[in-house]
Amino acid sequence: MDKKSELEKTKRIPPLPVEEGTESWQDALEALERDEVLTMREIEQREKLRAQKKAAKKRRRRRRIITLWFLVISGCMIGAILLFWVLKKTAPVVVDYAQETANEWKEEITEAQSETEEAQGELKIWDMPEIDRQFITPNRYSRPGEPLLHVDNVFVHYTANPGTSAAQTRSYFNNQAVTHERSVSAHFVIGMEGEIIQCIPLDEIAYAVQKHNYNSISIECCYDSEDGSFRQETYDSLTRLLAWLVCKYELPIDAVQRHSDTCYKKCPKYYAEHDDKWNALKFDVLEYIKEHGSASVPDSYFGE
Repeated sequence: MDKKSELEKTKRIPPLPVEEGTESWQDALEALERDEVLTMREIEQREKLRAQKKAAKKRRRRRRIITLWFLVISGCMIGAILLFWVLKKTAPVVVDYAQETANEWKEEITEAQSETEEAQGELKIWDMPEIDRQFITPNRYSRPGEPLLHVDNVFVHYTANPGTSAAQTRSYFNNQAVTHERSVSAHFVIGMEGEIIQCIPLDEIAYAVQKHNYNSISIECCYDSEDGSFRQETYDSLTRLLAWLVCKYELPIDAVQRHSDTCYKKCPKYYAEHDDKWNALKFDVLEYIKEHGSASVPDSYFGE
């Protein structure tokens, strides 16, 4: 054996627990050469085995994650199926109840409408609401003076500014002639004490409902509640004013609409969010017409 081979073999030999040159040292050297010296192939095999174990561990972890996701997705699907089944069983009950309630309101309104139409030809105004005429100054932003040739609808609004009075709202409309902030106005403003101010003559248009300015009358209502509901005084004046306008223009009750019925705005907020309260208001208008009557009005209320 040459020196190079002897040197390589010596590098592979770990330290021996005996002194070099002794017989015990020689015996230990032979045992190592025979049984315990690790060859490069064995080292490679061990590294390969370690890599295989690591890969197997990753595969097991991946399988556990996939299994967990499968269980979660399966649970969601089962839950969705159960929810669909429950809704399928209960939804008809809810829909039927809502439909029944709507039909009841429709029947009551239709009945009141029929009774009103029968008596409308004989009705006379004798309990017309008191109206304070304070026409705003003619100007291009709030009173353009363009003629209102016919009336197909009456729209109810709210000021969207809690605590503002009818007089303040009227002043806001009038000041547009100076500020030029926007084109806005309404024929009537009803205050929180029930006062009614007329801002625009009924033979002129107001800037209140963009698509219907030329065929409608608009009423702004003041309020001071967080939910946008009106005080009782405001509600009562609105009922009387609507009854008067409905009879004057011989309109069906469905011609009385919310601003929100023609656009995305929640106006008037409370009645846009509560259809039952809006239906109740229209029903009260019909009941008022039946009780008091308001088919004819003085010409003086249609302009100067």
